[in-house]
Amino acid sequence: MVTANHLLDEIITLTCIVFMLGLRHGFELDHLAVIDGMICSTPSLSKLTKWIGLLFSLGHGLVIVLLTSFIAFEAIHWSVPVWMESVGLWISISFLVFFGCYSLYQTCKKQPRESGKILGPKSYLFNKWGMNQANGSFLTPVCVGMLFSLSFDTLTITTAFSLNGYAMGGAILAILLGVIFMMGMMITDGLNGFFIAKILDRSDKRSRYLSRALDLGIGAFSLLLGGSYLVSYFSQ
Repeated sequence: MVTANHLLDEIITLTCIVFMLGLRHGFELDHLAVIDGMICSTPSLSKLTKWIGLLFSLGHGLVIVLLTSFIAFEAIHWSVPVWMESVGLWISISFLVFFGCYSLYQTCKKQPRESGKILGPKSYLFNKWGMNQANGSFLTPVCVGMLFSLSFDTLTITTAFSLNGYAMGGAILAILLGVIFMMGMMITDGLNGFFIAKILDRSDKRSRYLSRALDLGIGAFSLLLGGSYLVSYFSQ
């Protein structure tokens, strides 16, 4: 027979594990690459730059919370659709290749004396949603984060801890675990975005060279990661 104290200990343990999973999820390579790519694709005067990581994980987390809510109230033999793996993978590949090419293009366009911020024509995506000073919108990173949540791994992890939470404490605990997972992810993604934005915001000569190196590294890393996903997909 499970005592109340033992059940409470299990709930606390599960909560800590879910929080750590959220922190770990924020360090996923595709998260880092896309957040850094969005920051490097934002003008220097944008007030959104340092919040991009936080907004990305907010959009990502909102979908996770909605999913945990669905599972909490429909928790009868629910499983992740098989087709979701391919959809999520192609979304990730598309954004990684886009930001990788864009970062490399802008690195080649910069002159040695130019600031570390992106110059040149903006992509359709950023013109459409307004990642610039005049009409800067928080919707861009939020929407990108939402799209990135449609991955097989994310949905599988979310389903697992939601069902465990539902079994231990019902719908309320399952939804609470989704919020805790989102909070952990927002910490790591938010700090990553803030750190990169601070580096790129400096105007001294050393920072300009560091900015160019970051742009080049982010572009190459994004393309390599996207390429590895493509190889993995076609080798299955």
